[in-house]
Amino acid sequence: MNRAFARTACRAALVVLAVLLFGGCAKNTPIYNIQDSPVPYTISLESMESCILDAGKLQGWKMTQIKPGLIEGVNRIAGGRHVAEVSIPYTATHYSILYKSSVNLKESNGRIHRTYNSLVRKLETSILNNIKAEANLSKQ
Repeated sequence: MNRAFARTACRAALVVLAVLLFGGCAKNTPIYNIQDSPVPYTISLESMESCILDAGKLQGWKMTQIKPGLIEGVNRIAGGRHVAEVSIPYTATHYSILYKSSVNLKESNGRIHRTYNSLVRKLETSILNNIKAEANLSKQ
């Protein structure tokens, strides 16, 4: 009985130690900004706008065109308890996805919860997929 208790206590202590050592490690990471990323295909400014708006909608962002060449996106996570906001300036040849603000994503000193970066990477991938699809349609 004592041996089983000792094993269980040792395992519990190791779990607690692991959580203390590694539990908070990679939750906050440097903010991921995409700055002047080149568009790998030839598309129009209007097509670029559609690619960004459609990608945002697909990934759960509320996208708002502020003016030609500038879209802002808001993503409300966990029922709105966490909010990520980005600014997306674009041309027909380049685009950026830039951190604007956040709520409850622990942003501090250029670092933020990894969830924000995951959201931005998914948005970036979706934009690139839309650009590629648009370019392929233009070829036909």
